[in-house]
Amino acid sequence: MDRITKSLIEAFLKEHEIESEGEAIDFEKFCNYCVISREYPETFKVEDVSVGSSNDTGLDGIAIIVNGKLVDSIEEVDDLADINKRMEATFVFIQSKTSNTFDSGDMLKFFEGVSDFFVEEPVLERNEMVAYKAKIAAHIYDSKSSMMSRGRPLCKLYYITTGKWTDDKNLVRRMNAKKNEIEEKNLFEKVEIQSLGADEIRKLYQSTKLALSTDIIFASRVVLPEISGISESYIGTLPFSEFRKLIVDEFDNIRLSIFYDNIRAFQGSNDVNHDIESTLKSGELDRFSVLNNGITIIAKSLDTVGNRFNIRDYQIVNGCQTSHVLFNCRNLSSINNLQIPVKIIVTDKDDLINSIIKATNHQTPVKKEELAALSEFQKKLEQCYNSFESFHAGEQLYYERRSKQYHDRADIPKNRVITIPDQIKTFAAMFLDQPHRVSRSYGNLSREIGSKIFGANHSPTSYYISAFAYYRLENLFNQRNRNKLDPKYKKCKYYLLMAMRYLTAGADMPSLDNQKKMEQYCNKIISVLNSQQKYLQVFEKGTEIIEEQFLKLNINIDNRDAITTVNFVEQLKKTLENEFKKINSK
Repeated sequence: MDRITKSLIEAFLKEHEIESEGEAIDFEKFCNYCVISREYPETFKVEDVSVGSSNDTGLDGIAIIVNGKLVDSIEEVDDLADINKRMEATFVFIQSKTSNTFDSGDMLKFFEGVSDFFVEEPVLERNEMVAYKAKIAAHIYDSKSSMMSRGRPLCKLYYITTGKWTDDKNLVRRMNAKKNEIEEKNLFEKVEIQSLGADEIRKLYQSTKLALSTDIIFASRVVLPEISGISESYIGTLPFSEFRKLIVDEFDNIRLSIFYDNIRAFQGSNDVNHDIESTLKSGELDRFSVLNNGITIIAKSLDTVGNRFNIRDYQIVNGCQTSHVLFNCRNLSSINNLQIPVKIIVTDKDDLINSIIKATNHQTPVKKEELAALSEFQKKLEQCYNSFESFHAGEQLYYERRSKQYHDRADIPKNRVITIPDQIKTFAAMFLDQPHRVSRSYGNLSREIGSKIFGANHSPTSYYISAFAYYRLENLFNQRNRNKLDPKYKKCKYYLLMAMRYLTAGADMPSLDNQKKMEQYCNKIISVLNSQQKYLQVFEKGTEIIEEQFLKLNINIDNRDAITTVNFVEQLKKTLENEFKKINSK
């Protein structure tokens, strides 16, 4: 492995606070992170997509993306299907080798592993993670095929080495033969195979760290009048040949990350999007600019030289549907001359950005949970995290209420960044006694935003404490010294968060709206989390109680269906409550 790649891997491990497990495994995780960051722009944990170990069937990384979300359970698939009333899926497979050559034998094993992943009776022996992800894939095909309005899933294969890919004719022929073989299964709308060398993987890693910057020629524009809080603003039309630079990356993929602040994700082939596509395909492109509401872009900074605009760190906050349809039609013969109504606003004022997002999206009904990141409570929660900076010096957590808010901060370890989904899960598990719903139906939990979750009068401290307990727990699973927990209990991590609250503060919790009493209640948990000896003892006690529960109910820790039932949780709560009383009676 070359020195540059080695140094980037070291930086990656440090950035994510991942302990080295040897060059080969480190490289696998590094590649998984780089590739999946390209396919999925939001924050994710690399361990959730890394499957390489014994019996991995030639696969090192697997990502299943459904309706734009990275999923890790059948229940999440069902939730997304129920919420969106459609099903779009992408399967991403990765194999990485530290060899500086592209070995045809290793490549064939990888392709065979992908083929075997989708058969009902696999030939290759699978480890637990590969088997579980194959079960999710089977569920998508067996139960959701009728909802695939835009066609069958996509399948993307990435084979990576530390060498240089030179389009070797023999290897290309074998790749194409395997691609045809996989396509003949009739399971996929499209199959893509890419071979990446050290140069390509380095570029992918660098792209995860840099703020997005794009140059366009914006000639047909007018300057809008001066507005308080806005540095610059323009309105006009862009030809598609320039607009595509904003939404299409160098690999001809749509830049999903630029739509994070758009409160409505792509809705697929609904009536409105179908009409847009029909207009484009009819050839009557001159009508588009008067029939379409246009695109609203918010940028953090902008440099102009004549008609040339350099836009940096930008988001499309209105026009997600139009942009996706334009992307799907990008290869139409006459589309480059299409004129698209565009508004560009330059500001870094969060309040103003939120107002613009709400105003430009008022035409269509928006679910309450889609506005979560815009609420006043979110700002208050971010301030709460910041208030613990001195209290937890060197271990401060950072609340990411906007996608990749801290992506360009090399000084912030990524496992200290808490996303909105992380926050919802940890809070629901610890303070709402719903670890089973976190594991099975996160989508349903999000429907409770604004009432049971992110309530306007809730104590922000309780949210921070649930995230900090989660951070402590993850570190116990990752540490290699004697102060650690058996990794098998990682499957029960949300139950252990609930156990932390019960065993340290008791079941008698005040109302979430009673901020004063909740602060006092949370202080009991904080005092434990600030002592490694204390929180290790509590989590160890939690694993003992959970193990006893397994024995009592005659179930196995690997039986996800059994441990995510209401009965299991209720029994566990009673045991934890009795244990707390026993401890405090001494």
